[in-house]
This record gives sequence, structure tokens and C-alpha cells, in this order.
Amino acid sequence: MDPGYFFLPGFVDSPSEGVDFLPLPFRVYEIGDITGDAIPDIARFLTDGDGDDVLAVQAMPVEGELADQPWDIVLGGVVRYDWIDLEDRFVGGGWDHNADGINDMAVGAFTLTEDKGQVYLYDGPITEARTTDEADATLARFDSRCGADGTYRGCDQVGTYTKSAGDLDGDGYTDIAIASRGSYVDDMMFAGTVWILSGPLAGPMHIEAEATGTILGEVDHSYMPTEMFTGGDLDGDGRDELVLAHQDARLFHGPVEGTRVYTDGITFIDMSWDPAYHISFDADVDGDAIDDMAMIHYTYSGMAGMHVWFSTLSDEWPRPWAL
Repeated sequence: MDPGYFFLPGFVDSPSEGVDFLPLPFRVYEIGDITGDAIPDIARFLTDGDGDDVLAVQAMPVEGELADQPWDIVLGGVVRYDWIDLEDRFVGGGWDHNADGINDMAVGAFTLTEDKGQVYLYDGPITEARTTDEADATLARFDSRCGADGTYRGCDQVGTYTKSAGDLDGDGYTDIAIASRGSYVDDMMFAGTVWILSGPLAGPMHIEAEATGTILGEVDHSYMPTEMFTGGDLDGDGRDELVLAHQDARLFHGPVEGTRVYTDGITFIDMSWDPAYHISFDADVDGDAIDDMAMIHYTYSGMAGMHVWFSTLSDEWPRPWAL
């Protein structure tokens, strides 16, 4: 990326005087260096000829305006938009699952068709379009009950959320967290499941067989999780943490291994009354060399408040401190 430019994902309202913004007819995501030239690149979603959303990469820098670029590095895997933001369906921005120093990408292709949802992983450098057949790893989990009645009720919906999980086990490889809000758990339909897979990953992989950790929903038709947040190391042990939100928010300290249930996580706030929220915990804001956590929650009329938890090494974590 040219040092003279920077990108603000989302929307900009009333820019400061003297700042020249270039409006774009689409949302842009900064994904780190995906082409291997040490320059951060960007991604966006395109609608293909079938009306489906696909992920496209643009190598930086570019000549001319972004809106006029061909965006011809398209990664296979149809990304469905429903109640989940498209940006939660792919992994980029510094995810290097094989620790080769070049960022990689994964696309969660959640569908309600015979595909039943899969995650396609593409190793960097990514310099040309790739189809799903050219993915370096394919992650799937097929339940024979999915579609048994012809309606695909209770489908696995693998890839509902697909996110980098940091290094949960401290082995030096970046892990990936994959959610299926529609999976069966025993006989409970739409209970939901989150799988943790540790890098490096390659070839066709069955998620249940390869997962180093599994978190199960516990209620029929509960669609766990509502949101999934990944970030930093909150307890200073060299392993990152995972937060799942589902009416409340639950913290899982790394490593996330074996089989757990959602209520095994540490509850740190009840968000059942909040229609929207965002949690971030990848920065040290109080200078103690341990990452801290911030949460912004919204109401239908706008931002309702911000909470910050300063991480400590005591058993009393989290220690609330509100702004």
C-alpha cells in the first residue's frame, strides 16, 4: 500500500476540514500482505453473474481509482448474506496459519443447499484467482440428518462465522475458529457448535476429526453463537483467548481443547438486552504488558455505552471499569 494512503473500513460521516476522502461504492477491508510483496492489500465482496457474493482481493498499490479496478483476484466460495455480516465470513488481516511469513485467507461458504457449508483455505501468496477446487485446505462437516427431510432444516451451516483465533495453544501457529449456528448437538437441532483448529492446515479435512477444541450449544434452536470475538492474551500466559456471545458473553481462556459447552465459559456481562455490541481485546491500554478488553454496546437509538476491563493476573479477572 502506498504510504500516502490509508483505508477506513465502513462509512465516513462529516470528515474533518482539509481531509480529501475518495468515496467508494463498496466496503473495503484491509487484509495485510496477501501477495508476498510486503505491501498490505485489500479485499471487498463482489456479486458474480449468478447473483452470489464472492470475495475479491486487490493487490496494492494501484494506479487510478479503486472503483475502476478489475478486482480479478477472486477466491472461490459463495458467501451468503443473511443475519451475519459478510466481514465475519472470511479470515484475513494477518492470519498466517502455516507461519511462513505470508498471510493466508479463508472463506466461510455457508449455504443452505447440498453443500451444507464449507470453509476454503487459500495459502498466500495469492496473486491470481482461485476456485474452490484450488483451495489448499477444505474444512467441512456433514451430518447425515442435514436435508434428510428434503428441506435442509438443521443443516450444519459450517462457516457461519470464520475467524482467526490468534494462537490459542501457544504453539506459534495461528489457529482458526469456525462456527456453525445450525448444527445438531446430539438430538438438539440448531443448537450450534464452534470448532478450533490449529495450524498448519492442508488438504480435505473433516472438522470434527481435526478440531483441537469444540464448544457445543446446549439448547435446542438456540443458534449459538450470536457473535464470536477473537483477539489477544488477557492473562499473560502467552496464549490467546476466545469470546463467544449468545445473550451473554462468555470468555474461554486458551488453550481451548477437548469438548466443552457454552456455559463452561466465564460470564463477564449479560447482554441479553443489547441489540448490538462489539468486543475487542487485542491491545494493552494500561501499559502492564497484558492485553485488555473493551466492549461497545448499542441501542436502537445509538451508542449506549462503553465498558473497559483491565486484565490482571489475579483470580478476580475481569475487573470492571466503565467509561
